Amino acid sequence: MFTPPPSPLPGQGEPSPIDRLRAPAPAGPSEKLAPPTSLPPPPSSSSSSPDEKRRIGKRIRWTALVIPLLLILITASTRYITHPAAFDVLAGPSDSVWADLTHWAPHKRHPQNDDAGGSTSVVSVADTASLTTESLAIQSTFASDPTTAPTATSTAVPTVPANPVLPTPFPQPFDSDITQNYSSVSCFNLFNNMTNTEPFRRCRAFSLLWQSSSAFISAQTNATLMNTLVWGTCNTPLDANTCSANMAWFAGELESACAADLLDGNARVTETLTAIRAYDVMREAACLVDETTNAYCFVNAVSGTNSADQYAYNLPLGLAMPTAAEPTCSTCVQDILGLYADALQNGTATLDGLRSTYEDAVDLTNQKCGPSYATAIVTNENGAPPRWRRSAASLAVLAVAIATLL
Repeated sequence: MFTPPPSPLPGQGEPSPIDRLRAPAPAGPSEKLAPPTSLPPPPSSSSSSPDEKRRIGKRIRWTALVIPLLLILITASTRYITHPAAFDVLAGPSDSVWADLTHWAPHKRHPQNDDAGGSTSVVSVADTASLTTESLAIQSTFASDPTTAPTATSTAVPTVPANPVLPTPFPQPFDSDITQNYSSVSCFNLFNNMTNTEPFRRCRAFSLLWQSSSAFISAQTNATLMNTLVWGTCNTPLDANTCSANMAWFAGELESACAADLLDGNARVTETLTAIRAYDVMREAACLVDETTNAYCFVNAVSGTNSADQYAYNLPLGLAMPTAAEPTCSTCVQDILGLYADALQNGTATLDGLRSTYEDAVDLTNQKCGPSYATAIVTNENGAPPRWRRSAASLAVLAVAIATLL
């Protein structure tokens, strides 16, 4: 029987199939790790070049010089901007002749005694000087309104005093707040300078006090104090003619410096201009005396129980007499309306406020007090001289006269 020869054994140098499965596959080229590389050494301080050192030194020196200069400039500019002198720079050259005013002294809102020693030296607006003004915020409206001023209860009206002791300081316009949103810096400067000049302050403008002085309006509750204040407006350190010329000058300056504000209808500016123009006629109205009582008509009006007579003093300011008002038909109101009629017929002053209110006030008072109580004239808005108005009564008399002649 044939026996097969034994199977040949695998070679000694060849792995068995099981060893091939267990052995890991050799790593490919992409899986081989790169040999570690050494990092470059940090640059040493000794490697900087001399030029680089010089540039760094220059930067440090310039920084040390520029930063203090910037701080100084910021401080100076902040101080300058908050100072009112900045307004003068922005305003540019002024056409006003403030350099011609004399007898002035810069002071705060509440001035020192401007009547010390009873000085009566004449100060003309032709002599003025530039003033150092205080920093004022630009905001607010009129301090008060004459139409809503407090009315005193009926008290004994004092007679015209003889050389009374005036309060120090004497009340001034805009004493509550002169600030306002002005359209131009020149207008702000004018108001600030005007209210700090002696030619303005010594004239004690009744028209402006009645319009915009809180101290003056509040005095209505004290007949004795109001009596003294009215005496002060009638007996000013400067005579009436000088004050009239001063106010005319201020009115012209206001029209020029505040042209933009007038165009914009700024209430503070337009009302102030109206009051300055009415200085003469309102001074006369304030100083009228009731011959039967020897008391100022104005003091009687603000101290009595019937406040309707006060409205007569508002007419030159452009404030109409309310239709519901019932004046007392006194000789004082009659004299005031007669004074207004004369002022309108003279045509020498610009009385736009009075021109717009007088005719209706006469109609109202004549309805209550009789057709011949007040002079009826036709006022013209264009500034032309007024003419007499023919009432129904005068036309009837004229018709009877013509019929008699026929």
